Amino acid sequence: MSECPARLSCRQAAEFLGVTERQLERWRVERRGPPFFRPQGSRPFYLESDLLIWWQRSRVKTFPQQPSETLRFPPTQQGTLPPSAPATTTEEAPE
Repeated sequence: MSECPARLSCRQAAEFLGVTERQLERWRVERRGPPFFRPQGSRPFYLESDLLIWWQRSRVKTFPQQPSETLRFPPTQQGTLPPSAPATTTEEAPE
């Protein structure tokens, strides 16, 4: 038999997410927060696993994630400078 997921009260869920209980209540009313259960005649509760999934999905990506969007630089041969790099020498130019 498998273990039951951890059930969290509204207070515990709010603490877990770093928001107020009032904010969780607003999200429930607006149907835009994490999934919750409200058995008939009882208080709502949350599953910890649902909170983790919801939290991870709400992450904002700020850097290209698709392979086609990844920045690529042309490979350079070992020991050579890229064409845009300024050449420097230790020898002084004749005067």
